[in-house]
Amino acid sequence: MNCSVCDKVAHLKVKRKLQACHIHLDITEWIVDFLGERTQRVAVINDKGVHVLLSPIPVLSRVPQGTMLGLSLFNIYINDAPEILQNLLTLYADDSKLIGAASSWAEAASIQANLNKLDDWARQWLLEFNSSKCKVLHFGNKNQKHIYTMQNQITGQREPLVAVTEERDLGVIVDCQLKFQCHTEKIVASANCALGTIKQTFTTRSPQTITKLYKSLVRPRLETGMSIASPFYKVDKDMIEKVKRRATKIVDGCQHLPYPMRLQTLNLCSMTYQRKRGDMIKTYKLIHNNPIHGLFFNDSSQWTRGHSKKLIKVNAQRRECHHFLTNWVVDQWNSLSNHTVSSKTVKEFKLSLDKEWSNKEWRLEWDTLESQIRK
Repeated sequence: MNCSVCDKVAHLKVKRKLQACHIHLDITEWIVDFLGERTQRVAVINDKGVHVLLSPIPVLSRVPQGTMLGLSLFNIYINDAPEILQNLLTLYADDSKLIGAASSWAEAASIQANLNKLDDWARQWLLEFNSSKCKVLHFGNKNQKHIYTMQNQITGQREPLVAVTEERDLGVIVDCQLKFQCHTEKIVASANCALGTIKQTFTTRSPQTITKLYKSLVRPRLETGMSIASPFYKVDKDMIEKVKRRATKIVDGCQHLPYPMRLQTLNLCSMTYQRKRGDMIKTYKLIHNNPIHGLFFNDSSQWTRGHSKKLIKVNAQRRECHHFLTNWVVDQWNSLSNHTVSSKTVKEFKLSLDKEWSNKEWRLEWDTLESQIRK
């Protein structure tokens, strides 16, 4: 969508949307009355007072800014869009993604038919897609790379959508090969910029100050989208690790120490270990607090080995898919003890995980770092 989400709720049609959601009639009428009978006008304030340029005109759409109804009404207004399509349509505020297989011309034609339905749906509910901002991202070697079109709401003509090789999706740069190298370069550049700002702004180099600044300003940038774009190429891993090497080297007394010793002195761990730990915590939250059907599958076999919350590892054909969160994390999760996976709270899980990995996973990362230093 090309405008603010709150500006797209048409007052004349919002009542039908609320009724379709089976909202009580009294609440529906209250919301309609709240939105209706509003006017707006353009005025210029000068030295002589207020000079009105236009007469008041009725406001036919939008929710008053600052109200708690804005986003909720917009979500209600668009929540029936996926029901009219055969392909998957994901919605997040005013961002929408149409996903479908395109390995044959019939499947590509199905995607185009769904785009046509979206155009009709948007016209019916007085919404508009900005076709100039809509992009196509092709995946897979068998993709037909069909040229898709959408209707320009201003000219009324159908325009071809621009095909791109990468696109930002909720903060993560997704490329057509699912390697996420562009995303890694982006977050590393941002983290280096933050680290440079710290070096120029603060004169102190004490371990306590630099560690706090790194954890609050640099590390969050390196962890942006890492559950999705977990790097698996050595060049990407080294690129991220170099940022932490630079950060630990500016601390007083650590300049001449090897990198593993700097980590031990500052009570830090490598970024590879940090990502693995973060993914395990994310998996715990998904399984215990917010289960997502189709993301993980419980192992219902009668094997007595392992814990009671074992997951099934789905076979992945592409190399990139082996490194997705839902694939690689299964082996690590299944290797945990029953005491760790049965933790009651996230804090308890973190403590138990750190204790369990203190002599296993941490040692592996330590040996890897030491071997790199020797080379």
